[in-house]
Amino acid sequence: MVHNGAMPDCGTAIVVRARVCPEDHETLREYHRKNCRVLRDVRGYRSMTVWEDLEDPTEFLMLLLFDDERSADEGLKATTEAGPLVESMKRVCDPPDVRRTRLVSLWGPVPCLVPLGSIVSLSIRTADPGYGSDLVDELDRIFAELSFLPGFLGCAIGRNSALREEVVGLAFWRDEASFRQSLPHGHPHQVRAYRKVMG
Repeated sequence: MVHNGAMPDCGTAIVVRARVCPEDHETLREYHRKNCRVLRDVRGYRSMTVWEDLEDPTEFLMLLLFDDERSADEGLKATTEAGPLVESMKRVCDPPDVRRTRLVSLWGPVPCLVPLGSIVSLSIRTADPGYGSDLVDELDRIFAELSFLPGFLGCAIGRNSALREEVVGLAFWRDEASFRQSLPHGHPHQVRAYRKVMG
């Protein structure tokens, strides 16, 4: 989990957060099925998973993994040209929040291999200019400590391709109880948690 010197390249993740009206949840499932069919022909595509917010059943997280930024761009282009992405965007209640992140750390099973019902916790933090690598190191140390807790499955750390000082942290948990027990009292940084529902 620890990296030294130059940041390794563990692939690229497209992190999408979208609010979906309850009556359109089945549309989201159909979008996932269509998108997976389109993306499987894209060289460098790894997986797509969908997660539902624990606190807000209208908010979803989509994680798309690719070998690199080029394949991620090709994947987004393919889904747009095929139509599923456009169709789904008409169904979200708000414009989706989309981040392309270069993964610098990936430990444990990839998201598509963790069981349905597992939890992912998401944190997005922005460092002061020039201190993005320090924030990555800090998050790496936190995840190293969390790895000893029961129910911890793995983690990923990425840096926003468009904003290098923004760091995205993902930790995967066996269940909600494991995630809840990992939170220190009065934790200073906002962490959102989602339950895996597709992929």
